[in-house]
Amino acid sequence: MATVYSNTNDGVITTGNEASWDAARDKTSGTADTNNTTDAPLIFRSSGRGGATYKIGRVFMYFDTSGITGTLSEATLKLRWSSNTESYIILKSTAFGGDGGTSLADADFNNVTWGTAYSAEITNNGTGEYQNYTLNAAALADITDDDVFIIAIVHHDYDYNDSAPGSDVNLSTGFRMTNYSGTSSDPYIDYTVVTGYGHDVSGTIAGNIASVAGTTAANIANIIGV
Repeated sequence: MATVYSNTNDGVITTGNEASWDAARDKTSGTADTNNTTDAPLIFRSSGRGGATYKIGRVFMYFDTSGITGTLSEATLKLRWSSNTESYIILKSTAFGGDGGTSLADADFNNVTWGTAYSAEITNNGTGEYQNYTLNAAALADITDDDVFIIAIVHHDYDYNDSAPGSDVNLSTGFRMTNYSGTSSDPYIDYTVVTGYGHDVSGTIAGNIASVAGTTAANIANIIGV
């Protein structure tokens, strides 16, 4: 198993206080901050005399995957949380210029590919320790194919599901970022490259093939001479 760490340009983008949930969620720009030691996929609602205000924050990271070749059998995102118990989801993103060539920008707020999830719903158990999140086949393919693997982490129940909170909330407890002191708390991905046979078969990606005719994939050099 090998490891790749998030780039130091990781960060959060938040909207300002907006007069409606739709105005906050559909913003095309926010305020980017890449200097925090801890960031959170923020969900905020506050009631006032003039009505409720809403604010949303989304966390963006990228990983240099240019050195990863071959098919992956598995990959796991590891985040060191503070002690909350909310639920989130990892999505594909086109932030950072889509290739890591630019810094996180205000206009990256909406650079989230909502139709491409890299994980199932993820939760934090509230321990304040590293949590492990399995990345799916779409993520494995992009880690292999792309020189830069870019993700957005958003709140699942509200932001991803586009469901406005019905009462006042301030969900702002998140996880440690690369700017946190040292490297012992940095976000990173553990991954395993397939050894032996590493090709798709009949539309099934190699990472999902455990064996062929009873022989484990790692022990297969070729099939019928190929």
